[in-house]
Amino acid sequence: MNIASYWIGNYIYDFILYLIVAIFSVVMCQILKISALITDDAFAATCLLFLFYGLANIPLTYILGYIFKDYGNAQGAIYFFNFVSGGIVTLIILVLRWID
Repeated sequence: MNIASYWIGNYIYDFILYLIVAIFSVVMCQILKISALITDDAFAATCLLFLFYGLANIPLTYILGYIFKDYGNAQGAIYFFNFVSGGIVTLIILVLRWID
């Protein structure tokens, strides 16, 4: 099998699995009527955010996976990276905005 077709096939498969979760999340925003995410232009921005996050995070995970020899260590490091960049950094930014 060609290496390019292998990685493109994996990427498409991973993105389709991600799209299921992304669509479910957008539908839940509609059902729960989260106005900050669904009113006017915010709905289009929310959909694009979910789309581009999947397009960017899947290759990032592939690339970061090459750093480690053991898949368990790679998975733990990627979870930690996503937790820090998505959770803790946003909290720090929020606190810094409150201080100002």
